[in-house]
Amino acid sequence: MKEHYLSVGDLLKVIKDNNLPHDTRVCYNRIEDSYFDGQDISMLAGQKPGDKSNGWSTIKIKGDTYYNAVNHNEKLDRGKLVNEGKLDRDEVGTYYWHDKYKDSRKYIDLEDESILEQYIEGFCAFYNKEKNILCITAHY
Repeated sequence: MKEHYLSVGDLLKVIKDNNLPHDTRVCYNRIEDSYFDGQDISMLAGQKPGDKSNGWSTIKIKGDTYYNAVNHNEKLDRGKLVNEGKLDRDEVGTYYWHDKYKDSRKYIDLEDESILEQYIEGFCAFYNKEKNILCITAHY
């Protein structure tokens, strides 16, 4: 069985077939966490304590959270240079060099997958005339 996912071609067909204007809102259906791999599903009917889901996986990419962490770590490095007298204090925010914050300053682990953005593939798209929205769904 061929894997099914929403492609750009599928999306363009829905747009063309419904003659959608460029300012049509695009909405995505809300997905419960229990659909994804490794989520606790023990509270669902028929499940045992400690049961985990083995459903959908996600596509993880570096997004805002990751790049904010990179920026934070770089500022921590520049803060050390300020304290070593190798960089002017105006080059980095007070938090990154002042002694009163030294116990709260911590590097963010850039290998930690929890700082990656998570996406799932869409399954299909349709136009809702009543609400005038293009809907993308992940359900089959």
